[in-house]
Amino acid sequence: MEMPMWSFQHEVHHHPPLHILLFVIEEPIEAALNRHCKHCQYVGWGNHFICNKYHFVLPSKEALGTCTSCDAITTTNNGKSKLIELQGHMMHGVFHSNGFGHLLCVNGLEMGSSLAGNQIMEFWNRLCYGLQARKRLNSFYTYLLKNLFMKVSLNDISHKRGMKLRLMNGIAYNETWFGSWGYKFGRGCFGVTQSMYHKAIQAIRSMSLYLIIHHIANSSHGIPLIFSRNQTLSDQSLVTLGDLFCYMLDLKSCLPLETNCRWSPKRIEMATRVIVEALKRTEFKWVSRQEVRDAARAYISDTSLVDFVLRSLGNHVEGNYLDKLKPIMRSEFLSAIPLAARIILGTKYFIKDYFGDIPHQVELGSDDKLNIYCTIWLRNNVGSELRSFMVESFGNLSVNNETMAFGLIEVGGKQICESDMNNGIMDCTCGTIEDDGERMVSCDICEIWQHTRCV
Repeated sequence: MEMPMWSFQHEVHHHPPLHILLFVIEEPIEAALNRHCKHCQYVGWGNHFICNKYHFVLPSKEALGTCTSCDAITTTNNGKSKLIELQGHMMHGVFHSNGFGHLLCVNGLEMGSSLAGNQIMEFWNRLCYGLQARKRLNSFYTYLLKNLFMKVSLNDISHKRGMKLRLMNGIAYNETWFGSWGYKFGRGCFGVTQSMYHKAIQAIRSMSLYLIIHHIANSSHGIPLIFSRNQTLSDQSLVTLGDLFCYMLDLKSCLPLETNCRWSPKRIEMATRVIVEALKRTEFKWVSRQEVRDAARAYISDTSLVDFVLRSLGNHVEGNYLDKLKPIMRSEFLSAIPLAARIILGTKYFIKDYFGDIPHQVELGSDDKLNIYCTIWLRNNVGSELRSFMVESFGNLSVNNETMAFGLIEVGGKQICESDMNNGIMDCTCGTIEDDGERMVSCDICEIWQHTRCV
């Protein structure tokens, strides 16, 4: 069975003008080689009923270069679309006809695309809002546009020069790179909950740079160098690790770094001790930066060094705060970094709700027939075998107790859910009881699946 395909040409505001093609491919249930959607399963939508899919693809240059016609791009002998199977597209998103969708990939300039990653995301965001608002660009997705809401998920595996952005951006901005377009926590892997995720981000973002630099000064000269150069360039105090990451990621251009640090770790430590001793003499009262600066200059002639240390400590520092930190406390404080980072990296699935206004009137379909599309929520988590059910509520409307739902479900037929019950049972020590896409292993005796990392 072949898959229907539509194509649209878009012009990008660029000099010279840039044109890109958007392909939309319908994947009916009957044409799908694998009816179950693993992306729904991973994000926690495994209880949804299987329905048709619509693929939205901005193809890569390689995909367009190897195909000479739309038919060659769209279908093969077995009816399976080549285009939706290829990897490396500029963008590939898929919508189920029940209103739930997935952004599968975004590849920007670094991956050889014609558009930057943020341009692709802006296009995807406008596309989602356009579909949700039921703008009729063509009749092929009239069914899709009947939904009253849309939810889109994504698996954040974005990298930037080898760095994982969900960790970098989380520390700097308290959200992922996709958070700029409204994508929030959806589901964590390895049993990570939303509360754990947000606490882990706050734990790392709020860590004192002074403690980190003091702890690693004798073992690493590169990291103190990075900190000192950025603190010198910044016009604000970089007090926490979140401050440093935010400032570094906001730099508009690469700045050259000197091969040698202006101040050695020993000189920084000496200046810090002088400032701490000056703070001790003030007991428990708050003091201004200028007061501490004047007291420290009696022992340190290099005012730039004094200002550098003061900026790292903040504008106001309590008298004996640093004196209270014993070495053991500093060690326990820093040992939380690997655990928090592991929790952040274990959160990959993010979701955005595209809500819209509920229409106040309905439209007649072809032949003056009224078509109603709805998402069904079953009570008490009944099994995937669905023969008939009673409608108890519909939005804010009341229904008759004997109203039956029928039409797409044949009498005696079965409605299959996205989760594949043949995949076995998962019960991992981390608390995960559903497949989250991570590597798993099955016990030969009890046949229970667990994460390889956990066992």
